[in-house]
Order: sequence, then C-alpha cells, then structure tokens
Amino acid sequence: MAPPRLKGAAEAFKGVCEANGVSDKVVQEDPGSVRSIEMFLFNFSKIQALDVFTGMTSLVICQQAITEVEGLDALVNLEKLWLCETNIARIKGISHLTKLRSLHMYSNRIRIIENVSTLTDLTTLWLMDNEIEVIQGLEKLVSLEQLLLCRNRIREIGSSLDHNSSMVELNLAGNSLWSFKDLLNLTRCASLRKLSFSDPDYGDNPVCELCNYQTYVFFHLQQLSHMDTMPIPEEGKHLAEATYMKKKMYYNMRIKTLKRNTTNILRKGREALQSRKGNSMQGL
Repeated sequence: MAPPRLKGAAEAFKGVCEANGVSDKVVQEDPGSVRSIEMFLFNFSKIQALDVFTGMTSLVICQQAITEVEGLDALVNLEKLWLCETNIARIKGISHLTKLRSLHMYSNRIRIIENVSTLTDLTTLWLMDNEIEVIQGLEKLVSLEQLLLCRNRIREIGSSLDHNSSMVELNLAGNSLWSFKDLLNLTRCASLRKLSFSDPDYGDNPVCELCNYQTYVFFHLQQLSHMDTMPIPEEGKHLAEATYMKKKMYYNMRIKTLKRNTTNILRKGREALQSRKGNSMQGL
C-alpha cells in the first residue's frame, strides 16, 4: 500500500514515520512489518495516515488534540490500544478490533461505556479520569481481568459486573459510591483479588468514611489479597471476621432489647388504655 497522497495526511504520515524510526525503505517494501507506533506530545490533531501499517499490534496516542476515534479501520491486528489524555468524548470506531486485549482510554472526556461488546478477548480496560456515571456495556467481556474506573462519577455498582467472572482487579477509587449494601454486589465476582475504593492517586469514595468500612469489606470479600492498593495481611482478615461477628452479635442483642422494650411499652399502653376505659364506664 502506498503512502497517503493528500497533503495533510502525507504530512501526518511523515511525522509518524520520523517519530517512530520507520525508514522510507520499510514504507515502500514492507510497511506491514511495523508492529508498534507511538505518538506522544506530537501535533497529531486527527488519527490518520496509519492504514499502511496493517500488521501493527500496538498503537499509543497520548497527549494529542484529537476529538474522535477514527482512522483505525485497517488496523485489525491491534492487540493494545492507548488513546489517552485527549479530547475524545465517545468510545467508537473500535468495535471491529476484535483482537484487542488491552484498551487504555484514560484522561479523556468519555461519559458512556459503549461499543466494546465485540471486544471479547479484552483482558485490560482502563477508563479512569473520565466523566462516566454508570457502569454498563461490559456484559460480553467475559475475559476481562483488570478494570480501572477511578475518578469518574459512578454512584452505584448494582449488577453491572455480574458477568465479568474473570475479573481479578477492580479500582473504583475517586467516585461517589456511598452504600455498604451496594458493595455486596461484588461478592458475585468470585475471581476478584484486588479491590480499591480509595487510592492515593485518585481519592476516596463516601463509603470509605463510614464506620467499620474495611472490616465490612474484609468480612464479605474474604478472597481479596489487596484492598485500597495495599496487601491484606492474613491476621487482618481474621481480625475483621472476629470484629464483624462481635458487632453483629452486639447489634442483634440491641435489636432484641429494643423489640422487647417496645413490646413492653405497647403492652403497658394497652393496659393503661383499658384501665381508662374501665374507669370511664364506671363513671357513667
């Protein structure tokens, strides 16, 4: 395939080749042999002029002024794709890249997780530092092992990850998760080993401020090896279990006491009411 003829595309193509050490000889004789292209801090405002590199397996475009995902139609052999720190607002133009194993689209302007259901070989998905409000569209990604959604606008987990049975690492730090009950949805992720709701690089969730937060998570997700980016010592799990059971017994006892006291109050109230009724009848 010949290099692009249009002036803008030709200039972009020349810049790509120079930045990646691709010689004119390779371009003319065997452009399909190029396996990796990286573009950092380059005046690359549009994804173009990459069609000749049909054998490429890794593409990195970072800190560019691009606004749309386009120009990837011929790159069907891509296994790793980085589109980071750009002005991209939508995930599109990649559904045909079915060989993708790693997709990194962090620090963009993405609001919706979409158009990834065909990427069934995907094992790594990085979407941190975007504007995502809902976890969705991941049901078909049964091979997904690492999901990073830190620093978005997510308020709920729900059943959104029920089908991701291979997931080992999940980072939801820096979102708006607030409910203990919602965290229990992750008990259905049996392969989960690394879980973060708090991360020094991305911040916390409101749920992290609740009393006994770590104890609650340790007790219900005992398969975890790391919590909030830190390894969990085995004694920590045992302590969490003992603490949780003690608190559960305490609160159960308190509930029974309150129920008993409430029953006594209601009984005495009924007795007092009957007594007043009896006195009223006698007065008549």
